[in-house]
Amino acid sequence: MVKKGIEFLVVLFFLGACGDSSNENQHYYFSATSAHWKANMSVLLPPPPDHNFELEITFVYTGKEKESGQVVTYNHILEWHDLKHASISSESDFLPDAENPKQVTLYDTHFLGAYEIGQRWITEVVWYEEGEERKEELIFEQVD
Repeated sequence: MVKKGIEFLVVLFFLGACGDSSNENQHYYFSATSAHWKANMSVLLPPPPDHNFELEITFVYTGKEKESGQVVTYNHILEWHDLKHASISSESDFLPDAENPKQVTLYDTHFLGAYEIGQRWITEVVWYEEGEERKEELIFEQVD
């Protein structure tokens, strides 16, 4: 009786595995726009048991500043971690444009769960324009 029960569970396991579409990578897309910046983010969720999201973000400066050789700071604020402080920061030594965008690859394990409860990924960009420090927030929204 126990042997038949185990065989039944094994059959159920294999049937479930065959019919489960979650064995493929899932892709999610997000975008954000501010007065001087555009950004796109793609999120790759690999199939279980790996739950580490790979995030690729592309930043493009759309303003008029001509001094492209400057340090630009990207402060990534994850609402589900801490809304007041950057969880992750990255820098570039140029002002990215459409021909030479800034690309960042990051990894996170709680990304989509946070979006499901209304929390967002925010990137504060810090750069110089006409000799003055500027800051703008990019708030990423999911795109279908």
